[in-house]
Amino acid sequence: MVKLWEYPGMLDPEKGAAAYLFTIARNLVYNQIKRAGRESEILDEILWFAGASHDWVDLSLDIRQGKETLEAAIGSQPPQRQKIYRLCREQGLTYKQVAEQLHLSDATVDSQMVKTLKSIRHYLQANGMLSIVLALYTLKP
Repeated sequence: MVKLWEYPGMLDPEKGAAAYLFTIARNLVYNQIKRAGRESEILDEILWFAGASHDWVDLSLDIRQGKETLEAAIGSQPPQRQKIYRLCREQGLTYKQVAEQLHLSDATVDSQMVKTLKSIRHYLQANGMLSIVLALYTLKP
């Protein structure tokens, strides 16, 4: 409607406004699709150049240090919490499965995981590694 208002002389009175509005809408959709495609291509190029210019040695060292710090944070937990954490996070068991395997209640496993994750998060923050370890978890398949 705005286009029709901006260019009133383009409307052919014999054809009516409906066909003209349909053509305007169709063209706007096509233009939006073309713009999105160009933006996607530009974003892909930016990401490619950013990746190509990044120092992969530094990234590899950061990842290794992040894994070591995470392992130290897990190792700082009491043995039972370490076992619960590893069963849940590394072996992918549910809290119920861990509770059955360790002869604990579901609530105990849940509360121990909450305490463990909070403790690990504080450990990583204190060592300046929280962002790297979070990045590691988002990169996992």
